[in-house]
Amino acid sequence: MRSLVKPWSYRTLMFRFANISKIDADKCLARVTFEEDNLESDWLPVLQRGSKVNKYFSIPDIGEHVVCLMDCNAENGVILGAIYDESVLPGDVKGADVTGADFDGDTFEYDRAAKKFTLKIGGIDLDLSDDLAFKTGNSTFAMETSKVNIKNGTTEFNIAAAGPSLKKGSASLKTLMSDLLDGIMASTYTNGSGATGPPNNLATFTSLKVQILAFFDA
Repeated sequence: MRSLVKPWSYRTLMFRFANISKIDADKCLARVTFEEDNLESDWLPVLQRGSKVNKYFSIPDIGEHVVCLMDCNAENGVILGAIYDESVLPGDVKGADVTGADFDGDTFEYDRAAKKFTLKIGGIDLDLSDDLAFKTGNSTFAMETSKVNIKNGTTEFNIAAAGPSLKKGSASLKTLMSDLLDGIMASTYTNGSGATGPPNNLATFTSLKVQILAFFDA
């Protein structure tokens, strides 16, 4: 397999700190300017985790602070990776138990202590742990151990073992249906003899209300 740079072998190697000055994303190469003497290197390969069957790709930005492994003449070498310094520190994705990345505001992270994976892209948030939470704009979807919740603005739908519930603001479908049946059962009707009384099928409405209340959660 032919390398993109000339092979080299030296007994004396050294680490050198530098800043990226040019990049060739197609070949995953970069040139750097060394801090000590402000000299620019030749094209150097950027170290990757895999480049054959499992192909990884990540290349530093122009001006990014990197560490290089170079020969004694600083003519040949490899860019080992980027490093933080006093001017650039880790962003929100950090912590002793956190692994992740921040792509200019879009982030993913895994917290091994909380056993939680979080993904944020644009206005979309996704949280995975024992529960699942998905959010975009005013809409949310949450799947917990005991229930599922879907919400958009003031409208909310819940599915639980005790039964479902649907609400819009302070009004719930359960209450509205129960009030409707109460109104029907409270109404009086004139029978054939001219006398008034409750609906002839009052027992049916009463049974229906019991079933509706049992269907929805308490």
